[in-house]
Amino acid sequence: MAAGNAAGGGAAAVLFLVLAVPSALLLVAGDDPYRFFTWTVTYGDIAPLGVKQQGILINGQFPGPQIEAVTNDNLIINVFNNLTEPFLLSWSLRILCYKNDAGEGHEAKYSRANKRISK
Repeated sequence: MAAGNAAGGGAAAVLFLVLAVPSALLLVAGDDPYRFFTWTVTYGDIAPLGVKQQGILINGQFPGPQIEAVTNDNLIINVFNNLTEPFLLSWSLRILCYKNDAGEGHEAKYSRANKRISK
């Protein structure tokens, strides 16, 4: 009799796995990640060459924060301009390369058109 209960318990476990695993897979989402940033642009004192001067700060720091993202990341950057004049924000594109591109441990720089400009 005990052998019959053990066999029935094993069948119940298999049935549970057959139903639970596909159900769990329905809960998994594979969307590209979103990264949210809020930047406040202000004036502040900086001394990049040892001479104190007024500069533009992002979140109280100069130079501004570094964004690290990978291919297909969605970046949402909210910028609040607290300056007394309009502010233009631009950034350069820098792609780090892997083994077969520029060689291990090297960087290749690309233009915005994604054409290699240096190695």
